[in-house]
Amino acid sequence: MMSILIPTAVFLAVYWGRFFLLNYKFGKNPPLILPLAFTCLFIPKITLMQINPDHSMAGIRTDDILMLVMLLISLRDAYTWKNRKVLIGVGFLLVLSVSNLISVFVGRSTGYDNAIPFSILFILRRYEYFAFVLIGIYLARKTENAEKVALEEFTWLSCIHVVIALLQVAGVCNYATIGFLDYCPDYWRGLAISTFNGHYEYGQFLCFALAIYLCAFIRTKKIAWAGMMAVSMVMLWLTKSRSSVIVGAIVVILILFVSAWKIRRRWLRICVLVGMLLVIVAGALVCTGVIKVGRFALIDLNAYYRGWNYYMEHGDLKKLNELVRMDANTGFGMGWGGNIDGSAAGRFYKWGCAMDGFRQSPIFGYGTGVTQVADGNYFKLLGEGGLIGTLLWLGMYGYYMFTVCSLRKKTVIARSVFYMMVSILFASLFFDMFEASKPMEMLWLAIGLVIGIPSLKSEGLAGEHE
Repeated sequence: MMSILIPTAVFLAVYWGRFFLLNYKFGKNPPLILPLAFTCLFIPKITLMQINPDHSMAGIRTDDILMLVMLLISLRDAYTWKNRKVLIGVGFLLVLSVSNLISVFVGRSTGYDNAIPFSILFILRRYEYFAFVLIGIYLARKTENAEKVALEEFTWLSCIHVVIALLQVAGVCNYATIGFLDYCPDYWRGLAISTFNGHYEYGQFLCFALAIYLCAFIRTKKIAWAGMMAVSMVMLWLTKSRSSVIVGAIVVILILFVSAWKIRRRWLRICVLVGMLLVIVAGALVCTGVIKVGRFALIDLNAYYRGWNYYMEHGDLKKLNELVRMDANTGFGMGWGGNIDGSAAGRFYKWGCAMDGFRQSPIFGYGTGVTQVADGNYFKLLGEGGLIGTLLWLGMYGYYMFTVCSLRKKTVIARSVFYMMVSILFASLFFDMFEASKPMEMLWLAIGLVIGIPSLKSEGLAGEHE
């Protein structure tokens, strides 16, 4: 079976060929950092140098090198650091880093085998992802009509990812993950994954696409954006990621609900609200298992409730440390009940372990990396960082949500970025989405664009942007 690297290389060549054509033939002159940033969302995350043998994420990856180049380019302009919003974010990260380091040593002093290299790498990756804010501001300053250019690049990227994902669904190419060139677990075969690290990450990317394309359609009334949104919805379903499908539906409903009140014609407003009601009812029937569809057919709420209680009572952090160091096919088959599907059982167990750590060390937690890949970021934050680490992270995220929301009338992209941030909040109930590199890179880049464009206008540089 053909590796994902071959179609990725082909489509990357198409993407970069388009960039050079625009740059040299049509003289549009978009900065080089623009295709570099979007290439980060393209290349498979393959580990080049391992740091912690107990976790495949702990290493220097292909995208790390690319991000370092972009960070150096964006830091070359000293004015980037004069943005107060960037400095506040860096301040949050500095305090959070100190708190996380304390958490690591609290865990080690209590007998937990925290892998120091992995913990340090985990902390540094937050800065690595946050660097995309600087890149977004750089693009806002260096690109004419940055919002339009970014939307065009995202659309191109989205279309190429759709092609790669459909090739995977058809069995033409395989899925490459960290450290392996031809690896695809059985339960991922035939799913739409693209070059993301799992169907849930691609699902989050598609939730972003729904927010962007729906907001663009409402603003411009161009049918092309509605078509792109429809394609994104189909691809979202093909990921078979139940949580991503739910998050996508929530985002669409929220946007339509807010937009309905701005519609002047009463009959059209009523149609929108009735359509939303039908979607909500249908979604409720699917999510509760009344309508048996795909992976949703596995849902048994009573079994989930029993599983939740059992794993919350029996979750044990030290046992989890033993399990994550074993082969996934054997370790994660131990101790899970057979009354619910495996993904939910594993998630409940890791939530119980994280809460076990939080109960024993509620202030600082037990250190980054102890719960490893615990799905459900809020449990992970509480278990590893305690109350202090959780409040610091959510405080920083909330600050940027408020900032983006306050700029929605000045920058047209701000509305879609706000709903992108909302989608991450919901997705993080089920996944470790705050640590997912490609979604967070995309989100921070978009936030950088939002806070960078108004700063141009306030500094009298609007002519450069427009």
